Amino acid sequence: MSVEKRQKEQEKTSMVVEGFLFANEAEAAQARKEAEGVKYVKEKAQMDDPEMVLRIYNKMIQQRLFDTAVGYSYLKDLQEYRFRLSGRKIFSRFRCSIRRWRRVSARRSARRHQSRRRRPW
Repeated sequence: MSVEKRQKEQEKTSMVVEGFLFANEAEAAQARKEAEGVKYVKEKAQMDDPEMVLRIYNKMIQQRLFDTAVGYSYLKDLQEYRFRLSGRKIFSRFRCSIRRWRRVSARRSARRHQSRRRRPW
């Protein structure tokens, strides 16, 4: 087996994605999927136009594309990048939307895990 194949195989079974350690393989697989989506957006989008960056950001928020720390960190980076381009400070309402979205995602994730538990009855 070549070194590259071995590294790819280790990446698939590793629970560390983009520097974040995940508790189980399902979450790590979700994070890998999100990382691929982030990579695709970075390659295809016009990131030099602040309005385009804002549209991309808003669309990702509305569609709730991300559930892991990988996606959240990309949204935060996108938010900071957009405001650096426009020369403005980050508004608190955008910070609040990220926080609110994290809480909703955390609740949704907790409900998913709760429904998988075996019921005693």
